[in-house]
Amino acid sequence: MNKFFKILLFLALPISIIAQNTPPEVTITGVQVDTFFNRVTFFYDLTDAEDTLLLVDLRISVDSGKTFVVIPDSVSGDIGEVSPGNAQQIDWIYEPASLPVLNSQTPFKAKIIARDFHPPSIQTMVNLVDSNRIKEDLQWMEGVRHRSAGAVLLQATKDSLTTRFQRLGLQSDIQSFPYGNYTGQNIIGKKFGKLRAQRVWINDAHFDSVIGSPGADDNASGTVGMLEVARILSQFNFEESISFIGFDLEEAGLLGSISYVLNPPEHSQEISGVINLEMIGYYSDLPNSQTLPPGFDILFPAASDSVKAQENKGNFITNVGNENSSALVSLFKSSAQTWVPDLRVIDVITPGNGQITPDLRRSDHAPFWDAGFQALMITDGSEFRNSNYHTPGDLVSTLDIHFLTNVVKTTVATLAAAAIPIHSGESQSDYFTIPDVISTARMNKVNTFTFGPVIPNPTSDFWSVPYQLKEIMDVTLTLIGPDGSVLSNQQRKKQLPGFYTWHSTDLPGAKEASLEGMYLIQMTGRDLWGQSHSETLKIIRIHHQH
Repeated sequence: MNKFFKILLFLALPISIIAQNTPPEVTITGVQVDTFFNRVTFFYDLTDAEDTLLLVDLRISVDSGKTFVVIPDSVSGDIGEVSPGNAQQIDWIYEPASLPVLNSQTPFKAKIIARDFHPPSIQTMVNLVDSNRIKEDLQWMEGVRHRSAGAVLLQATKDSLTTRFQRLGLQSDIQSFPYGNYTGQNIIGKKFGKLRAQRVWINDAHFDSVIGSPGADDNASGTVGMLEVARILSQFNFEESISFIGFDLEEAGLLGSISYVLNPPEHSQEISGVINLEMIGYYSDLPNSQTLPPGFDILFPAASDSVKAQENKGNFITNVGNENSSALVSLFKSSAQTWVPDLRVIDVITPGNGQITPDLRRSDHAPFWDAGFQALMITDGSEFRNSNYHTPGDLVSTLDIHFLTNVVKTTVATLAAAAIPIHSGESQSDYFTIPDVISTARMNKVNTFTFGPVIPNPTSDFWSVPYQLKEIMDVTLTLIGPDGSVLSNQQRKKQLPGFYTWHSTDLPGAKEASLEGMYLIQMTGRDLWGQSHSETLKIIRIHHQH
């Protein structure tokens, strides 16, 4: 079943079915390693106040408990659907060749997760959104937040984001990147998923402003909205992870988000989707308070007609996605309809990555589009509605807190549904080792796949390149032009061992790569443990002879 269909089905469940109750409790009582049979046995106790059937999962970590991954080998025993009780056990039969590069001193750590069939209510999460808290945050953040003209408030904002994330129990991180004499900083807080932590949903907003503007709408509104979403969702558990990111230097050319996409802090993560909050506080119920970019009515007639039908009032939030993000666009819209029906949402899906609609690429979602990830820009329309855009008049007093609160509520509901709420308890084991195991089959990562050659090479048009996988892997193919620009970036998830082929027709940017010269094609394979290896080949492009 399509994941987004499952999410929409979940949204339709009565609140009584997904009411909150006491979470189950699990306690790992021991670990026994048997190297003769390549077996590790975990003993645990399981209790539940309702004494109902529970779902039990096992995860293993080889990085000191930072990340836990699905076991790629066989497990048996009290796993899956399990009744509460003591002295339960799970047997993990491991294959040394499937383990990551390790030796007999490598510390392992196990986590057992038990969840019931009563996930927390999304309505409960939505109801926790506090408009007074949002207004208070806006008031202290109002002011110039610029690296030269407002450095003090800019730094205070960054410090506040870090402190908030830490207080919420999120894993806090700062990603630094250079920009002249200034060091840009992306502020990150991560809520780890309980079952598929490597899959990450992102809620972001940029916190910098332009010189001369207090930046209440642009973009204190998005930043405090993201903070409120983090406050709510940090109180609950989800199957997948959620990262909250304050991007720096958006006003200098999306530099923070570009840096994040090109150099992600965690290379093993899989970005499932992005919700970028870009100016979400300005609302007007006056006729003709909303204008549209030139050509908007031609490209997006349904959205244009919807605006005109209500006398061009600026009384809606715009839900912007590209073609690759249509499922996420639908999820945001349906979340509003289900949980925040007072919020009017107008959807806009731009062709490709928005190359023909530059006004829809003016925020931190665009680098994610270019990298092949689905992403939304949630916006009130900036200067097409708010005449205070980039002026001294961009003040909190001009914003509509009720409207902003409803956007935050919808974001809460969308991310909660996407990451999938669970009601769970967990227990982590002490560290253990597997003596006498040296995974020689994986010591040389180049052996996990073979790549090439390019056929034909040199080429004037069509080409292909074969590859062989020797284990389950996520593979990514990147085509780089003669000038160093990334022309295409394509992914294939969880491919089984076997022989495959990449064709130039698989890469949207390959057809446009008509310049003569040397191109690079790089394939990266990442295994189930998050370890990766890359190989690069050269393609010589020559002029087609008639």
